[in-house]
Amino acid sequence: MIPYASPYISAEDRRAVLSVLETTSLTRGAVTESLESAICEVTGRMHAVALSSGTAALYCAYRARFAPGSEVDMPANTFVATASAAILAGLLVQVVDVLYRGSWYRAVDGRSLLVIVDYGWRTDVTRGLGVVVRDSSHAFGSRQPSHARVECYSFHAIKNVTAGEGGAIATDDEDVYYEVLKLRDGGRHVTKPVPSLNFHMSEMAAALCLSQIGDLERREARKQEIAKRYQEVCGVQIGDHAHLYPVPTERLAADVRVDFMKRDIDTRSLYKPLPWVLPELRYYKSECAQAWHWYEHHVCIPYWYGLTDEQVEHVAKALKEIEL
Repeated sequence: MIPYASPYISAEDRRAVLSVLETTSLTRGAVTESLESAICEVTGRMHAVALSSGTAALYCAYRARFAPGSEVDMPANTFVATASAAILAGLLVQVVDVLYRGSWYRAVDGRSLLVIVDYGWRTDVTRGLGVVVRDSSHAFGSRQPSHARVECYSFHAIKNVTAGEGGAIATDDEDVYYEVLKLRDGGRHVTKPVPSLNFHMSEMAAALCLSQIGDLERREARKQEIAKRYQEVCGVQIGDHAHLYPVPTERLAADVRVDFMKRDIDTRSLYKPLPWVLPELRYYKSECAQAWHWYEHHVCIPYWYGLTDEQVEHVAKALKEIEL
């Protein structure tokens, strides 16, 4: 069975983690600071804060940018954490149905989105939008332009860059930066403490993440080779540093996935739209026809650095044979 995704841990990655274990600094140390500097270099932002997960990054970004009770519009097609972190931060989530048009998407009703989701394979998704927070959990390293005030990243086990579990925010806004630092540390502050939790990343996780960032471009070059082979077969073009390779289908995605499974290829559907995942948002189901159609008619195929040439050719052959 060809896995849908799998982490790739190199010998250099292992040595980086083991080097931390030979010290007495296992958290809140120099390795995390070096990681934050590397994140700034990759993203072009002035400030970065390493955190315990991508969900933690979203939660801290929401709290740093929005007052409790604020309404935030976000697209229906996203991972549940985009919305659940906002709800936990005391925000009122407004789910918006979206139309995907080539290189960007827009709300069906034309409204501006305060929160957008970047999968890496859409370019310039912020064009014409008054974006405050961009959930780039799927797109670390992407060169797609962004005008968002805060970028949020995930370093989950199967992302382009992994810390095992981890995340980060990147921003040019100094106020946001210092607020997130405070929130990461349980809300501790000399004059303005706030209730929060411990969102620190361990030094071991930071070491793994930093090592992988050092190898980011070589890994991305390999993934672009894979993407080029897939594109030759199915015509789907994606952007740089994308985590997912979604293929549109005429048939229901669930049926197409069965055909891939018969060929020993594991696949995934895109994320089920938010109103079908969070009970608090179920009332938006009738307003999200486009989002549901998008979910039902896309299959994500294996797209990760460690795929062998033989595995890539097997997936490409299946793309030719299966009636999409």
